[in-house]
Amino acid sequence: WVRSRSCLFSFFFFIIRRPPRSALFPYATLFRSKRRFTVSELLTYRNCPRQYRCEHILGLSHEAQIGPERARSSLGGLIGTVVHRVLALWDLRDETTLSEHVARAVAELPAVGRKQIETITREAQGILARTLEAGLLAPLLKGVRVEVERAFCLRCGTNLIEGVIDRLTVFDDGTCEVTDYKTNRVDAKGLEKAAEPYRFQVGVYALAASEAVGPVREGSVLFLRDRKSTRLNSSHIPLSR
Repeated sequence: WVRSRSCLFSFFFFIIRRPPRSALFPYATLFRSKRRFTVSELLTYRNCPRQYRCEHILGLSHEAQIGPERARSSLGGLIGTVVHRVLALWDLRDETTLSEHVARAVAELPAVGRKQIETITREAQGILARTLEAGLLAPLLKGVRVEVERAFCLRCGTNLIEGVIDRLTVFDDGTCEVTDYKTNRVDAKGLEKAAEPYRFQVGVYALAASEAVGPVREGSVLFLRDRKSTRLNSSHIPLSR
């Protein structure tokens, strides 16, 4: 009985006197104290703080889509997913292997109906084939090293910014270029107006690439559906935190 009381006293003494968790796991405390944002979340906030509050704080959709509109929106998102995946798998040269990569990317999608699979396959393959024919992908083949879907975590003050760069091209002099793919259409306002909302996004990618690799020559946004691209040279990319 005396021994059991002694053990119980020792246990509570350890609980009271044990070092704080921050002393045992300093890095856990460091990262737990930081708030994480994705680049997409920051882009939403920059374009419309009210939309950001509805979507990411209140958990509400910024717009109500029902019936055909919702179906088209969902289908467009799946087509974009397949196109991005193929561009990560494909070497951008041989069109004969394009259908194989599209089929593989479609197979990775969550459960979708047969008609949807046919539509997604047809649309994705058409977008990529026309983009290749227009020569839009040729500039991406330069460089000595290419990284696709390059994930990063950028420390910014007391926050962390996470994102994925679609394509990072590295040159022999240590410089690099970042490329972002878009599958939405360029509206009647023109290419520059369509690209303006993504200037901030490309700037964050460039900042992350400059710290991980080296100086950034330029960043580009490729609108694959319309086979158009816009480039931002280093002097036009905001590299400040």
